Amino acid sequence: MTKISEKWTLDHHYHSIHPKAENSSREESLTSRYLVERVIETILEKISINTLKDPGFKVQDSACGTGSLLIAWYEILREYHSHEHIVNEMLSGFETNFSYFRAVRNYYGFTGILNESFLENIMKNKVKAVTINPPYSNGMHNKFFAMAFEALEDGGVMTCIHPSNYALTKSERIDQYESRVRSIVQEYESTIEFIDGNPHFKNAHFFGPLCITTVVKKKDKKILVKNTHLNKDDVIVNDINDVYIHGDLALVKSIVDKVLSKGLENFHTRNTKFDKSGPLFLQLPGVCGHPMKEGKTNPDFSCIVYKKDQNDYKSILTNDFNSLPNGRGLNVNSEEEAKNAFDVMKIKFTRFMLSTEKIGQNVWSGTMLKAIPYLDFSISWTPESVYKFFNLSEQEIELIETYIENYYDSDFE
Repeated sequence: MTKISEKWTLDHHYHSIHPKAENSSREESLTSRYLVERVIETILEKISINTLKDPGFKVQDSACGTGSLLIAWYEILREYHSHEHIVNEMLSGFETNFSYFRAVRNYYGFTGILNESFLENIMKNKVKAVTINPPYSNGMHNKFFAMAFEALEDGGVMTCIHPSNYALTKSERIDQYESRVRSIVQEYESTIEFIDGNPHFKNAHFFGPLCITTVVKKKDKKILVKNTHLNKDDVIVNDINDVYIHGDLALVKSIVDKVLSKGLENFHTRNTKFDKSGPLFLQLPGVCGHPMKEGKTNPDFSCIVYKKDQNDYKSILTNDFNSLPNGRGLNVNSEEEAKNAFDVMKIKFTRFMLSTEKIGQNVWSGTMLKAIPYLDFSISWTPESVYKFFNLSEQEIELIETYIENYYDSDFE
């Protein structure tokens, strides 16, 4: 191969073109070099050398930004093809930001880049590979994912960097595109890799992990889950509803099944929005949690009692339903029940159960509270008595106690 100018390398790209876009007027986060290299590594695990050597191989970036992923592809493909063939025939993409488009199209000479929205373009020609870091606002990433999958040839591969909500939601209240993403991952050969996105996007403040999702357009219901955010072993599941962010998926499913099998009324159905009988109400927060720390959700993310209220249940107790913001409250029959319920709300078991459903900062969104059982609060509960009630094993208890970090004063006692 003829030696190519440094211009078409990731080193050059991240020291010259990429930094210039940091001052873009658009509210977006550019793809870090780590993520670009991780995406390329992931997709190359699914593509043979013969496929890469094929002159008809085509790759698409549906939201190419400054062109980072395309430059990475160029570095791979130049081992097998001429410069002219790669830039004119093999790389394609879409970018609505004209400054980015001009840099990728004019500076790098990628003639297959269009200054158009991928979402408004009907793809006539299928491609063998798609790599994409789409916009995340208003769930737009789900639409990009679903439509990009349709642009794949049979047997083709796509890898997408996006929020993990689609994989973690257990709610039926999702839009058509999130539902489509879930069905694609369920029906085709898929890998879900959880990562902490905060180190890789400036001022992103992700509350839960991001996903690098890879799908081969080949029917296979098994899903490989990589727990990179926790440095834990990979796991294979058969159902997307069995995907959790805790690492030990079989144990988590066992805990959830044991709790739900009790058939107890839960916090969600006891929402005072539906039951105003009272006579007393414990106010529950509308939002709770801060961004992830060191690969794990923040210790306050799975809480339903603010730390400032941890020692005083009366601070959130009221007899006036109308004083509850949006009806967010738990109704109890007496102050004794209020105290018992308050204590249960703080224990690690309750916080763990919430963590199996919580996908955002909003506590009262969808069915996030449905996994928390409504116990008999005329009884004073301890963590030990709750574990015994649900017949949890020592291994399951250990998972709960280690996954949920100490947060309240009582956790350190």
